[in-house]
Amino acid sequence: MGVGVEEALPFSYRGVRGGIVGLDGGGDGGSMNSMVGRREEKVVVMAVTLIKRVFHKHPFLFNCMVHGTLYTGTDFSQQTFRSKLMRSEIEHPKSFDIGSLSRYGVVGFAIYPIMLHNWYKWLDKHYVGTAAKTVVKKLLLDQFLFTPPLIAAFYISMSIMERKENIFEECAHKLVPTFK
Repeated sequence: MGVGVEEALPFSYRGVRGGIVGLDGGGDGGSMNSMVGRREEKVVVMAVTLIKRVFHKHPFLFNCMVHGTLYTGTDFSQQTFRSKLMRSEIEHPKSFDIGSLSRYGVVGFAIYPIMLHNWYKWLDKHYVGTAAKTVVKKLLLDQFLFTPPLIAAFYISMSIMERKENIFEECAHKLVPTFK
């Protein structure tokens, strides 16, 4: 049957609806439920296989997609929460701030992935291994050497995209509190 769900997924799919019909020999093999179960299984296996292939072949592009989706999704969630859940009954829901979503998209899809990809490539090249001492060094370097420039890049790039007159002002006020 090729690659089964158990081998393709990073988590166990068993237990969802009592397992997948046909995967473990269950079911009558000919009912509509059995056919739908197999079709769902094939779609899941194909999707996971594609994601794994893209991740292994193009890790940088995959990271761009992950970071971009997370940053844009976070801003979208915050805007949804603010406009729909925190409004009074009299107010009408506000429309989404496309400019803000776009700015977070640029940071998430372009700026951070480039910085993070190159940083972790350098870190892995100079600090090889998974011994506790190496992991602690990498952690401390990441937290104290790389995080401040990463935070600064966020505030400065946002200020540039917002066309602020002083692009360093917000960074100067928020860098230390954000780092804490």
